[in-house]
Amino acid sequence: MSFRFMASTQIGLEACGASHHWARLLRSLGHEVVLIPPQYVKAYVQRGKNDKIDAEAICEAMSRPRVQARSVPIKTVAQQAALTMLGVRDLLVKQRTMLVNAIREEGVPALAREMIGELASQLPQLDAS
Repeated sequence: MSFRFMASTQIGLEACGASHHWARLLRSLGHEVVLIPPQYVKAYVQRGKNDKIDAEAICEAMSRPRVQARSVPIKTVAQQAALTMLGVRDLLVKQRTMLVNAIREEGVPALAREMIGELASQLPQLDAS
């Protein structure tokens, strides 16, 4: 049975990047969606990790009023895009730092210096980002 044809119900999801998409979609179909922080779901995982066990843990967490009170707000598409941009920027800064640190190393054999030189040619591109 499709969520589209189900009576409006409360649906619990473990909060992650993709869950915000599904929460928006399910909400558009008339359902109430609760995004539960992963640390609250993890507390109810009995053994191993697979979809069935995760679903059981989410159901158990949903039964706890305290957990529902600490739900994660559903992000808009724009909010998720902004977070993605921040993540990409953070990655570029880390890559640039790693590259600069590698270039500064002394006593590196000639072949390694040549390879580091290749990496150094990427610095202007990383600086522009």
